[in-house]
Amino acid sequence: MKFLVDYNLSPRITRALANLEGEGGDTVIHLADKFPNDTADVDWLKTLGSEGGWAVITSDKHLASRPNELKAWHDGGLVVYILKKPKPDLTFWEQAWKLIKRWPAIKATAQNASPGDGFLVYFSTEKIEKVI
Repeated sequence: MKFLVDYNLSPRITRALANLEGEGGDTVIHLADKFPNDTADVDWLKTLGSEGGWAVITSDKHLASRPNELKAWHDGGLVVYILKKPKPDLTFWEQAWKLIKRWPAIKATAQNASPGDGFLVYFSTEKIEKVI
């Protein structure tokens, strides 16, 4: 599986996940490492969809409510995880350990997800909830 982490999470956390995956593990890259900074969300979503096999990790709760982005997500068959933080001002370290703690469950749901599925990943509980 290939995971792309959106701009609202640190590239350092993304690199940590990639390093933890190691050789032969799933691909984990940050949006900034694949696309120029000025790439519109709908454009990178369409590109990932055309490549196939991608899951997106984001904290952008509005992704599911913007029609063009939602269409690109579904048309491309992307699996999307929206991180539901209990408070917007989590420190870098809180974000890192909470995401790493949930990583095995995210990977497990990704293996069984259908193209276009969307999930909420709660940081306050262990819950991953299918929403789309």
